[in-house]
Amino acid sequence: MYKNGVASGGPWWNLSLQQYQPLWVSPESAKIADETMMQIVPYAQATYPNWGDVKAQVQRLEALQSYDDDAYQGGSCLKLNNVDGFNPDFIRIFVCDFDLSLPVVIRYAYKLAPDNLISPISSSSSSDPIDQSFGMVLKLRCPLDASKNGVEVFLSSEGRVDIDTPNNKSDGDISAEPVVDRAVNSWIFKAFRVKSKNCGYQIGEIAASLGSNSSVLLGFFAVEFGRA
Repeated sequence: MYKNGVASGGPWWNLSLQQYQPLWVSPESAKIADETMMQIVPYAQATYPNWGDVKAQVQRLEALQSYDDDAYQGGSCLKLNNVDGFNPDFIRIFVCDFDLSLPVVIRYAYKLAPDNLISPISSSSSSDPIDQSFGMVLKLRCPLDASKNGVEVFLSSEGRVDIDTPNNKSDGDISAEPVVDRAVNSWIFKAFRVKSKNCGYQIGEIAASLGSNSSVLLGFFAVEFGRA
């Protein structure tokens, strides 16, 4: 069992202490799904014009794996992978419905996986360091005003914030700032405060962007509400 990234001895068995789990599957399940997909490819190609979208979903499952050889808290962590042939801008981890009427603090701890490879060119083909780095992404929606849907808040491991709005138009509704940046043993711990002036905004998805990395370990993630 691990505490703050340090092995403290003893097994990790108390499932009642686990928090909400991300959208991951075991490597064995992903392999079975992939083999099944390959068996029905001829039929899928002939029957469903968009069969490639289904295959992409299988690859998306492989992008999220439980990793038992290291942890920040407890007995394992989440391994995020850029799967061969599938290099998404974002890897979705949680689907949620969190109200942003009050400020929230987003906290996460990460480290590069032992088998990580750094690509000289990121998927965004941008030279900006914020596009090359790992980070967590909040995808927002506004049920009260559909024109405000699609806001993405990128909380970079570089300690920077990037807010993308529909049509690149910003009305200052969303703001974010780093509040914690420290190393905890071999893990990097980050925290960001996110605020909304528009009480209609919600966090609909929480995702990760690997940037130019091929594999990253996510050991901790938390959303704390009402933190000014």
